[in-house]
Amino acid sequence: MADRPSQPHPAFVAPTLFDAPIDGVGDDDLRQRIRERSPFARRYQRQRGLASGQMSDLLLARDHLIGRAVAYKSLAVDRAGDREAELRFLREATIQGQLEHPAIVPVYDLGVDPEGNIYFTMKRIRGINLDEILDGVSWDREGFRATYTRRRLIQALANVALAVDFAHRRGIIHRDLKPSNIMLGDFGEVYVLDWGLARIDLSIADDSEGSARRPAATFALRTLPGALLGTPGYMAPEQLGAAEEVSPAADVYALGAILFEVLTDTRLHDHDQPADRVRSTIQEAPPRPSERRPELAIPPELDALCSAAIQRDTAARLADARRFHDGLERFLAGERDVELRGALAAQHVDAAQAHREAKDDPVAARRRAIRELGRALALDPGNIRATNDLLALLGELPSETPEEVERLAAGARRRYWRIVARFSGLAYLSIFLYAPLLLWNGATAMTTIVFFYLLISLAAALSFWVSRQEEPAMALVLVVHAVSNVAFATLAGLAGPLVVVPLVVTVNAGGFALLFGRRMRWWIFAGGALAIFVPLALELLGVLPPTYEFVDGAMLIRPRWVEAKPLPSLVFLGVAAMTSLGTATFLFSELREMVLRSERRFYVHAWQLRQLLPNRLR
Repeated sequence: MADRPSQPHPAFVAPTLFDAPIDGVGDDDLRQRIRERSPFARRYQRQRGLASGQMSDLLLARDHLIGRAVAYKSLAVDRAGDREAELRFLREATIQGQLEHPAIVPVYDLGVDPEGNIYFTMKRIRGINLDEILDGVSWDREGFRATYTRRRLIQALANVALAVDFAHRRGIIHRDLKPSNIMLGDFGEVYVLDWGLARIDLSIADDSEGSARRPAATFALRTLPGALLGTPGYMAPEQLGAAEEVSPAADVYALGAILFEVLTDTRLHDHDQPADRVRSTIQEAPPRPSERRPELAIPPELDALCSAAIQRDTAARLADARRFHDGLERFLAGERDVELRGALAAQHVDAAQAHREAKDDPVAARRRAIRELGRALALDPGNIRATNDLLALLGELPSETPEEVERLAAGARRRYWRIVARFSGLAYLSIFLYAPLLLWNGATAMTTIVFFYLLISLAAALSFWVSRQEEPAMALVLVVHAVSNVAFATLAGLAGPLVVVPLVVTVNAGGFALLFGRRMRWWIFAGGALAIFVPLALELLGVLPPTYEFVDGAMLIRPRWVEAKPLPSLVFLGVAAMTSLGTATFLFSELREMVLRSERRFYVHAWQLRQLLPNRLR
């Protein structure tokens, strides 16, 4: 068998820049050690700036050795000679370089340029960071909402969670996860940026593959007392107290804060000043996304996952970034946690019951109870308790009528008034059909007849005026009522106060009763009674000539308006009876149709609501 070339053991870690102690190494020796490993001359050509920060500058450079564009990162000019900054910069390069993951930008080279500045080069990436995306979506900039859908952002965050879990298994905690440190590439790539504040904790590294998983750069850096390592608003509460002792749970909290922002379009700690964000993180209980923006109908799976990730107590917080990723993937795969939905539905039913028992504002409480039961059934359509409670709630009348219902009822009442007023105006005009019959019957009191028709004309005109008003005036309707009753009272001169007058007054009173309802019925009754009995009283008192005589058990009618010719009188009385009958018939039949249409709409709405329920619950 031929000898194979010698291969290093998988657990062997090649010597790195930091294998030898560096605490006693001077600045010049440190740079010389780097130069020996990374010649700069004739390789890199710096072209233009890409970004600039407090600690470092990022440029676009050309790597002539490989023939490619690279991102060239160096310490900021004002940090030159700052040993703490240089060591942190070197540690960022080595940590990022050892985390070989698709979502972590690979490092190509580390060296010192001819000016003595420490630099490292890495893959040049193109894209837009999540902070800019969320800002564009929030301001509804053209194309952002369609391009960066919630599903796409959640998928990107799932990829970030995997990269963070990858780092945790190698003993590295990012400590500065935030939207501006997440970039979405032009071709679906997702990158976790800026590992400058990362902490190395070998106690959390996964030893399943030996020391090859452990980071080689293990030198420690000093943190000044009171210094904040991270970004307020995304830092976990424990990170605000002792940044050098945080666990992977701090990164899980930051992932939850980013998810909160994606779901609600608002920051978890939505304050302008960093000090206020710090105070909110430490003192305030984190809200659920659905509590912050209930109108967005946030999926319950994501609502629960985000809430679990942002708990202040690390013991109550989601265990690790892998579980955060798995929760997002389950949602993206369309899985539904039936047990979780049932539990959430039960909470909504309990909340609805609490609202129903509230005494402060019954209308608002009823509205909230219905909405809570609707959410419960949306989560768990087969929930018997929610179904029964909703049916009971919809079947009972509220103690107070909601303002929206009052507005709708007022609108319907106005339409009803206009219909009845228009019908009444036509009924009053129909009385002019009697004029030829009166003349045919030998009219003897033309002045009274003209006065009667003037009153009827006024009542008809006022009725049509009422029918054209958006909000019928009560005083105007009462004037119509008074004018019409006076007109009908004068009919006592035609056949006495007890023959024709009660018939037409009854039909007239019925129309006004339909308009006013219970509140004015005694006034309507009184007006009709006066139209009948005032002329009768005037006759009994001798003010008016009597229209009735009683002779030998017979009752004689002596009209004051006409001569009472036999045929015209019979025709007149017949037409009067038919007109009154027709008016009452058509008016009440139309009202019946209005009631039936309302009932039919109610039954249709109820049927449609029942279709939302499973078959066994309908």
